[in-house]
Amino acid sequence: MLFNAFRKKSTAETPKSKTQCCALPNAVVNPSEDRSSKGAYTDKQLLLQLATAGSKINLAKATYALSRNSGTHHSNQRGRGMEFLESRHYQPGDDIRSIDWRVTARTGKTHTKVFAEEREQPVFVLCDQSPYMFFGSQVRFKSVQATNLASLIAWSCLKQGDRFGGEIIGCDGNSKLFKLSRNRSQMLQFIEQMAELNQALNKQQAADYSVLTHKLQQLKYLLPPGSRLYVISDLFSYTPEALKSLAQLSAHTQITLFAVNDPLEIEPPCAGETRISLGNQVVSVALSKDQQRRISEQYLTMQNEIVSYLNNWNIPLISVSTEENPVDVFNGRPRTGGQTA
Repeated sequence: MLFNAFRKKSTAETPKSKTQCCALPNAVVNPSEDRSSKGAYTDKQLLLQLATAGSKINLAKATYALSRNSGTHHSNQRGRGMEFLESRHYQPGDDIRSIDWRVTARTGKTHTKVFAEEREQPVFVLCDQSPYMFFGSQVRFKSVQATNLASLIAWSCLKQGDRFGGEIIGCDGNSKLFKLSRNRSQMLQFIEQMAELNQALNKQQAADYSVLTHKLQQLKYLLPPGSRLYVISDLFSYTPEALKSLAQLSAHTQITLFAVNDPLEIEPPCAGETRISLGNQVVSVALSKDQQRRISEQYLTMQNEIVSYLNNWNIPLISVSTEENPVDVFNGRPRTGGQTA
């Protein structure tokens, strides 16, 4: 892609720095509402402060809403005696025992109730802290936003009593695995390790997109059937090989993908000279209007192709911007800067 070429060209000009991190002025965010980590790095205390917000998230309902907004039919089982999610228009094939007669009478149109399983669904988070996530131009880096999302999911699981596990991918493919458990101290260790690996990104190691694929292949043998898997990375990491592994995983796992993006990736700098930081050096880059347009078009084309493939396997892809409040992703509030792919 042109944008990748743009990043590689800039990096080649400064061989001491292999990590692509862009330091541009932050967007304005209401600090009274967004208490999540911002800037180039996170830390343990900031992630711990998300406990209150995370404990208020009903992960099953939030996941269902996200997948529905993405146009994906999630694989929640439906039936009687389960947790009620919502009422929707009756569709051919729906169980008539699930008809919502109250809403039907009020609206004059047949509605059916949608439920999620009450039985335990272990939750596993794969959080990407690879060097290619060390990039941002608005409010926070992609790597920081990924830790915010993973922390909110972890706190929600702790509140609801679900078994939680995760794996954090760090520099040089190093990772830290946490097996499924209801142990609070292990969940806190997950958050602490996530903060440590995030802060280690200043080592500026070379990026390797194949690591995510390798981890997904391992999860086929690690996750019990019926688990919920949340993968938090960026759009570029969802390579054809990674998508194939996700398709195989979807046979027995409910998957939700988060693609953290930065506004600079979707709308490159305006024509003219732009100063970009590569960690220990600053370079100037000039793009023509035609180059700017092509970068935007190629990013959206790649996103659409990935979404089209994932729809075949009922896997939603949720696009999350570095400039939006991560809590809004789960609580149904209007989202600023983000989008559902």
